[in-house]
Amino acid sequence: MSVGVITAIFGGYDTLMELPANHGFDQSLCYTDNPKVVSKTWKVIQEPRLCLTPMLAAKQMKMLPHLYLGTEKSLWIDGAYQIRSPIIKTLVLKYLSKGDWVCRKHPHRDCLYDEGIFSTNLPRYAKHPIHAQLEHYRSQGVPCHFGLWSCGFIGRNHTKENAEFGTRWLLENMAWSSEVNDQICFPYLVWKFQKTITTLPLDSWITDKLIIHNSHKERNGSLV
Repeated sequence: MSVGVITAIFGGYDTLMELPANHGFDQSLCYTDNPKVVSKTWKVIQEPRLCLTPMLAAKQMKMLPHLYLGTEKSLWIDGAYQIRSPIIKTLVLKYLSKGDWVCRKHPHRDCLYDEGIFSTNLPRYAKHPIHAQLEHYRSQGVPCHFGLWSCGFIGRNHTKENAEFGTRWLLENMAWSSEVNDQICFPYLVWKFQKTITTLPLDSWITDKLIIHNSHKERNGSLV
């Protein structure tokens, strides 16, 4: 079964980090608008943003990886992650045999409403209608503490159902803002469409140094 790994870095938001030389993925694609990005282990593809914000440009690859990879399965990683061990491909395939969509439970919160309030304190989300978004989800009946996932490391089987869910995820993001926190609307869609999410033990992989999770850059140069 073929599996590709994909990432996207736009607007200088992250620094591309190399994969292990023997990573084993059938494809490894990095989309970027930075002509200075080069790599020995990623195929770097220059992608003009046109009128899209950096975050929205990256969400296309994040939410619709099947449109960019020619593989049966995929692993999306945010630019803040670095794969350090070639065993990651094998581990992801193991979990994709248990479920079609696999990712990490959020390490600090279990509620989209708590995530929304946390996000209002981050500069990059300060001007976006997060409170209105949360009230909408509350009116729809999404319960508190339904669940929250960290969406920076996602394994998927390229099924029709996952393609449709990814499209809904992208559209829900765009309905609220070009730069909305996609971890707020993800649980809403999981709840609404009764999507099954299989948990990846990412925290133990980080502890064992199989992967590294760095901080994102904020626009003012600080790290989050």
